[in-house]
Amino acid sequence: MAFVPRHPVLYVVGLGDPGDHAWNDFTVQLVASSDPKFSEGRFWAQVKNDSGPPDLVLREIERLIPELQQGFFETFRPSISRASDVKVVVYGRSYGAVLLRDYLSRHPKDHHVSGALLEAGPHRGAEITRLAVLPAALLWGGLGAALGSGQLLYGMLGVVGFMVPWIADHAMGLNFENGGLYALRPGSLYLQNLGQRPLPTDVRYINVIQNCGEIPARALNSLSFNLTEGDGAVSVASQTLDAGVVANFSDLQIEQVRESTFHWTYPEISLPAVREHLIRLLTD
Repeated sequence: MAFVPRHPVLYVVGLGDPGDHAWNDFTVQLVASSDPKFSEGRFWAQVKNDSGPPDLVLREIERLIPELQQGFFETFRPSISRASDVKVVVYGRSYGAVLLRDYLSRHPKDHHVSGALLEAGPHRGAEITRLAVLPAALLWGGLGAALGSGQLLYGMLGVVGFMVPWIADHAMGLNFENGGLYALRPGSLYLQNLGQRPLPTDVRYINVIQNCGEIPARALNSLSFNLTEGDGAVSVASQTLDAGVVANFSDLQIEQVRESTFHWTYPEISLPAVREHLIRLLTD
């Protein structure tokens, strides 16, 4: 069923997400059900983070939002008086969800955002960034080899990706303290500072909490954070937004929903779980 978006959309990927592959799947599936005029690439943008420092990714978000506003304005000029009136919908998955909170908290008055879809964000950090990554990665590799599953092998690559900065830091003496991996450690200074900054109250938030009961996810949950609830990378508790991680939580327009999705899944599999939530924000 076609829908008419009222906003452009910015997608911020998570650590280890396959970049263009994820974005292509996202645009093909979502644009297929929208107004043909909206299918032009200028209304859609992606922010890659490549495990980089938060400030580096934030600068890219700040660059792309005005471009999206201008593109939308030039196409729908008769109904919009100026580009600055255009509001953008932002969608962040995993690390991307945390980065969007960071952006919004730093721009309380000039964020130019109408709605924010946050999916599987490690708002309290991810235990998988600690030493438990090693046995988790070994388990993942064993399962992938035994079952010959592309899905498992994809997940293995994502988990192993978390190991590289830790090994470089501890075994080679290199410093990755400012990278995305360290930003997501539970109790990190980055997360502490982020939790002290309020979010804009004029934005509509939908927070998608993933909890997967499949055997690989349960195994990774146990190895990563010793809990039964989670998506194989981030615990349900860490994905949940409340006053403990958002200074002005009680003032926000926020809806928190649960989906049964594996964190290390292909983007085209995870999209249907959030697609309808995103359409709601795009048409609001």
